[in-house]
Amino acid sequence: MRLSIRTRILLTFTALVGLLIAIALVGQSAERLQLRVVEAESRRMASWRLAEELRRSSDELTRMARTFVVTGDPAFERHFREILAIRAGERPRPEGSDGIYWDLVAAGETPDAPPGRAASLDERMRELGFSEIEFAKLAEARDRSDALVRLEDRAMNAARGLFADRDGGYTVRGEPDAELARSLMHGAEYHRAKAEIMRPIAEFFRLLEDRTAAEVATTGRP
Repeated sequence: MRLSIRTRILLTFTALVGLLIAIALVGQSAERLQLRVVEAESRRMASWRLAEELRRSSDELTRMARTFVVTGDPAFERHFREILAIRAGERPRPEGSDGIYWDLVAAGETPDAPPGRAASLDERMRELGFSEIEFAKLAEARDRSDALVRLEDRAMNAARGLFADRDGGYTVRGEPDAELARSLMHGAEYHRAKAEIMRPIAEFFRLLEDRTAAEVATTGRP
């Protein structure tokens, strides 16, 4: 049976509409996949920056403590305490503090950096959805950095002539011991402690790359 011209036109039009709908659906699906890949990459970068911020904060604490020990300038001890407070979520984190912010502060400048929100390292790790083992590795690095802070505290107090009592408080007064302070900040114990901070950070980076590479690969499948 021969189809009328009108029927053929109608069937052709219907087929074209169906094809256009199919193309649109494929395009939407590809767009959603691309969006999920971008989101996964964005989480990976934010996680990497957080771990790098922890590493950098440990280096900044070292710089401030060493400078205080040598110069006795109270500004550097104040900056030391500020870095700790920001890391603990006790005060707002300045925008850009993971860049050159502390380099400018150490030079006596006041960077034009609006305050961000106050959030501890643990809070920010949870927000980024770290896996249990990733969380543990970065928490281990933070705990080791906190342990190094105690050594830095001891050195800064020795430089001002304060020494630990039986309870660990710095209440014993004496002559400032610059030599002890310098040896604490530059000795083998200090460098070992610093290396112990970096090991779990390196392990975290490996875990993060493995997880996010798998996440991106899975997300990118149709």
